Amino acid sequence: MPNALTDVQIEFIDRFINAVPETAGKGVNGFSTSALSDWQAAKDDVDAQLRGLSDQVRLSSIPEVAEVANTIESLLSPLRVRLPAALREFDKAPQTPKARDAALAAVNDAQAWLGTEDIIDAVDGNPWGIKVTVATTLGTALDKLGREIRRIGEAQT
Repeated sequence: MPNALTDVQIEFIDRFINAVPETAGKGVNGFSTSALSDWQAAKDDVDAQLRGLSDQVRLSSIPEVAEVANTIESLLSPLRVRLPAALREFDKAPQTPKARDAALAAVNDAQAWLGTEDIIDAVDGNPWGIKVTVATTLGTALDKLGREIRRIGEAQT
């Protein structure tokens, strides 16, 4: 088990630590089941990729590096509560503008977070050679969810 980090890996750790906010670490009813299952499959795929990267980073015995590994695993926390809750409410009542607007807002917020989070670029381009595709995989799934929600909204009007 290697304990030393390369210069590129140390730069990654420094970049990651500086990018993490202080608080980090701490269908049915007409809704396409493929859109929901595609989102879940994409999220599960990315979770597995992040675990693989985290496991590799954790091989170092440096305590700060272990904390980075923990944060990598929890990277998708911002997508674990509001988005699924909004999608469940939308799935229950896709005909209601309130549920539809909340679901679309949650998807839009998730897309905005994905597009502005420096950590996403860091893990996707990690120096360990671990394949991580957070931006592409989740971006594609969120685009599909947004299209599906809008399609249902247009069909209801």
